[in-house]
Amino acid sequence: MKKVIIVALLGLFYIQSVQASGLKIDFEVETTPQAPDYQLEKYWSALPWRNDSPDVVPNDEYVDRQSIAQVDVFFIHPTTVTAKENVWNGDVNNQRQNSKIDNLPVKHQASVFNGSARVFVPRYRQANYEAFMELGSANSNKALDLAYQDVRAAFIYYLENYNQGKPFIIAGHSQGTFHAIKLMQEFVDSTDLLGQLVSAYLVGMPINKTDFVNCQPCESKEENNCYLTWNTMKKKSYPKFYKEYFQGAVCHNPLSWELNERYCDESCHQGLVPREFKKLVKNQYGAEVHDGILWVDPVKIPGIPFTKLVKNWHIGDYNLFYGNIRQNVNLRVNNYLVTNNIKIWETSN
Repeated sequence: MKKVIIVALLGLFYIQSVQASGLKIDFEVETTPQAPDYQLEKYWSALPWRNDSPDVVPNDEYVDRQSIAQVDVFFIHPTTVTAKENVWNGDVNNQRQNSKIDNLPVKHQASVFNGSARVFVPRYRQANYEAFMELGSANSNKALDLAYQDVRAAFIYYLENYNQGKPFIIAGHSQGTFHAIKLMQEFVDSTDLLGQLVSAYLVGMPINKTDFVNCQPCESKEENNCYLTWNTMKKKSYPKFYKEYFQGAVCHNPLSWELNERYCDESCHQGLVPREFKKLVKNQYGAEVHDGILWVDPVKIPGIPFTKLVKNWHIGDYNLFYGNIRQNVNLRVNNYLVTNNIKIWETSN
């Protein structure tokens, strides 16, 4: 699993042209940033009763319904700290980094849940991107463990203070999913919390069926107490070391929510959101699962040239399928409420 994750993250900065250059320092506990205190709201990127970045919607078709949602989502954001920061773990008090987190991954990814769930996003001392380039080294292990301890503490605080017995979703992307997998293994997979889990969106990391004991891949559009996962590549493209690490991984097609390799054409596509987040563009491309990875047709994003040439779409795992994910979250939430005899207050969009 650990080796697979290295490969999965190679595409994280493909579009942004960020080159890994290594860190020249060792991890030292004495120099790690201050730990977040989750009693303080400033250590949450998003809380449902606050005005924050995942409250936005891309057009009038969608509505933020967090104020009446009967379900929560605990979302773990991906990596934003790179080698140029020259630290093994990000500082949760760094306002520049916090702004980057809030206005990119939290806005573009966590907002997909706001029509059906209250959105909780903790700040955490994320590991530097270089930790994945050196996975297995002492520095990497310590940095990733520190990051997970924050995520773990935030989840415990959420359960004890905010959840109040509500059904919940666990979701993440990239490094966020790395930690979400561990969170699922420790707190959900073999506990009563699995019954509270609407579903888990574990996106941007390869997952094997053996990674969980009881929680299984979702097999239908509305199934609950299960997980969804995919890693996006341009059609007929492969990540490096595909046969060694990706082949055979669990993979869903977010245009159909199936595990098979049936191709869904552009008519299945319910919309992407571009970087400016001011519109939803539908019916742009088809997609199919190909033995462990998601193949998407060449992608054209309005206003951004040359996107059809991009082969690794790791950075767009959520954005490219924003409309489909949002509809699916609503479907799974409603199915959970009906199945568990919980009165639905209002359908969501």
